[in-house]
Amino acid sequence: MQYKVLALTDATPDGAMSYYRVGRPLGIMQGIEYDITQYNDSMTWDVLQRFNVLLVQRPQNELHYSIILRAKRLGLKIWADYDDMLWGVTSDSPAWEHYQDKKIIECIKQCMSEADVISVSTDKLQEELRKFIGRESVVVRNAIDKKSECKYKHHKRILWRGGE
Repeated sequence: MQYKVLALTDATPDGAMSYYRVGRPLGIMQGIEYDITQYNDSMTWDVLQRFNVLLVQRPQNELHYSIILRAKRLGLKIWADYDDMLWGVTSDSPAWEHYQDKKIIECIKQCMSEADVISVSTDKLQEELRKFIGRESVVVRNAIDKKSECKYKHHKRILWRGGE
């Protein structure tokens, strides 16, 4: 069976999160055909029917949940990926106001409950997800792609990548 994966992301399809958590991993796997796009209202049956797996990155709101339900009705397998503990954002984060909303927390739970598989980036996140919703998940670690040539490999620098 050839997997045809539609990957939905909040980030731009060519951004770092898409690259490290979606595009690059899928791109090096044999037998995977995929398309990456941002969440939007155009995820209708005529788009979804061309795929057999829906990979949703950080699903968390009503739009994400409605797309997941639509895809399930069409028989797609649902894969939800979380690289952060969105249900536990603390008040010192600029994103706290968004994630403390009870509707967002409920949507995260609903999205997780509909997923056929949930992947997370760390063992600790796996443990916290188990406490949050009582589900098992698969750890898919963030990693440096050693096959890609880095043009700065001889420079000694420390970089920070991520949110505020």
